[in-house]
Amino acid sequence: MNRLKTAINWMTLASVGAMVCATTGCSANHQQRRVQAEQHWNEVRGKIKLQLARQQFEHGLVDDAVSYLEEALGWDTKNVEAFMLLAECRLSQGRIQAAERAIEHAYELDNQNAKVLSVRAMIAERTKRFADALRDYRLAREIDDTEVSYLIAEAECLVEMGQADEALRLLETTKLYYDNNPSLLALSGEIALKMGDQDAAEQSFRAVLAAGHYTPVIAEEYALLAVRSHRFAEALTVLQPLFDKHGDDLAPSVIRAVAKCMLELNRPEAVKMTLRDVLKNDPDDYAAWILLAKAGIKSGDMGSARRGASNAERLAPNDPQTLLISAYVKLREKNYASANRALNQLIAQNDRDVLAHCLLGLVSLKTKDFARARASYERALAIDPDCHWARTALNRLSAPTHAEPPIDAYGQNDKQADSHSEVALGLNIP
Repeated sequence: MNRLKTAINWMTLASVGAMVCATTGCSANHQQRRVQAEQHWNEVRGKIKLQLARQQFEHGLVDDAVSYLEEALGWDTKNVEAFMLLAECRLSQGRIQAAERAIEHAYELDNQNAKVLSVRAMIAERTKRFADALRDYRLAREIDDTEVSYLIAEAECLVEMGQADEALRLLETTKLYYDNNPSLLALSGEIALKMGDQDAAEQSFRAVLAAGHYTPVIAEEYALLAVRSHRFAEALTVLQPLFDKHGDDLAPSVIRAVAKCMLELNRPEAVKMTLRDVLKNDPDDYAAWILLAKAGIKSGDMGSARRGASNAERLAPNDPQTLLISAYVKLREKNYASANRALNQLIAQNDRDVLAHCLLGLVSLKTKDFARARASYERALAIDPDCHWARTALNRLSAPTHAEPPIDAYGQNDKQADSHSEVALGLNIP
């Protein structure tokens, strides 16, 4: 009987123990699930705050973005993307050290994240640690070689480190892999331009425009190169839409390029209209005054020519362009002494200026100094044996009478002038 009671007691104790163990296990599992649920909920709240922060950052509200990010990181201290965006926010605020701390947190959490590496490199660039930036951009590209921005940033670092030629080689060897990405080609053009290789730059910019990526900056760069190559019609085709749409916002150099093309394409009246606002906003724009003077000469508007020449004299009295244009204006005003002085000063600077010698010959004709006129034209012909103006003028001087007018710069007689035609300089002014 005692044995039976003992056995029953042991069975009862075992049952109670099993129940206690089961109850404890359930409690532990419940607690674990509760912690996991709370952690998941915190992560969700962190993601919501991160999304709000992104929206604020995209709208330029950086301070508000930082507030949301601090809340996001309060809910989720391991949110790599939140640390990345915080680093970008701090960078835009100019708080470099804070940006570095934020991105280092992200790097500690995930050092194989290409975006983390790129932001880290961006901050290194800001502090001019280009070697560190180059290392991180290269690592980012190794992890994700589909992102062309990493390659572009790598090339920019090389340029900053004085290795522009290596940057160009890098872009050249990878452009096909990235399907001739327009941004990549544009950077190639900018680097080539920086190195003084205008042909390579022009080729890259042309490829960008041909691909249909018509951006104002690339269009301007390409058109300015075309102007330097004297392809004025092509340059104006590119610049005219920009000028019509953004005329007030374009750089003065671009507006002057438009005016230069119009002048070379024989549209002097359009030149004067184009330069009106430029000269109003900056009365000390020497190049614009020179263009106005040339347009005045080309169109026979001596008022504009005189105004342009006068301001050019005010700004750069000894510049060769100033002296040449001033001499022509003085010649038209029959102020032969002043024209003579300007031309002699110009020839003293550059004795090989053919146009200056021809103009001096014309001034000498006006003052009946035929010997000096002959010497001036002979000198012009010695410099340029193909100078039609000088050759024809010498033939006139060798004739029994000087009744026929000397020809102008185009080899045409000025039928409206008196017995001694004034030369129509027009496009032939350098």
